Amino acid sequence: MAIIVVLIPLCDVYSAAWTPVEPDIKQKLSILQSGIVDHLIPMDLLANVNMRRVPYLAQYAMRPSSGESLLWVLERINDQYIIKQWKDKQFDKIISSKAKGNYERKVPEDLAMLIHSIWVNALLESRYPRVYFSGLDGCGYYFSAFVKGYGQLNGAVWSPEKEAYPPYQLVKAGNVVSEFLVEQYDEEFLRKNLVDVKKVLFHYWADQACRITSYPGFRSEVGK
Repeated sequence: MAIIVVLIPLCDVYSAAWTPVEPDIKQKLSILQSGIVDHLIPMDLLANVNMRRVPYLAQYAMRPSSGESLLWVLERINDQYIIKQWKDKQFDKIISSKAKGNYERKVPEDLAMLIHSIWVNALLESRYPRVYFSGLDGCGYYFSAFVKGYGQLNGAVWSPEKEAYPPYQLVKAGNVVSEFLVEQYDEEFLRKNLVDVKKVLFHYWADQACRITSYPGFRSEVGK
């Protein structure tokens, strides 16, 4: 006897119907449409950097089409948590194994856990987009985390503009960490800002999950 479990909607019914794309087998037309990307996109720009710094916890890089690039990394060294940052107009110099960090600072375990939690959850939500996500004039933002069981997780986004969506909040978090290092703000500054970002992100992802499971076509079957 089969037991059918019907999920009762806990929030508004999912309104955006999923539609398949029709890829061009001759590879002449792009399948991408205009729209907003609300997630990170799998991209391993930092992969070579990561291999040199394992076991790291989280990394963030900013690479504008013009101007100064930035990279910071959160590491666990001898039971201490340290954030190091590099800045230079040439990104290749930043990722050089001989590059010396411009800033370095120890942080308590709870702040390291907060950064790592935000990065890991964001990267687990990454996927390939169905809309355009890059351009010629703007800035690329790159995120990476190391997770036991997965190894390296890498994702990126291009010039996010919508404050309500995760990519914008993630860039905000990355920049807050940089600001904490450069301006020598106290730990409470970093903690408060990251907690605020985490609340926005986790609420958004929970809401999206609720919308999916509330979709009329979503059902689960258990037992026989």
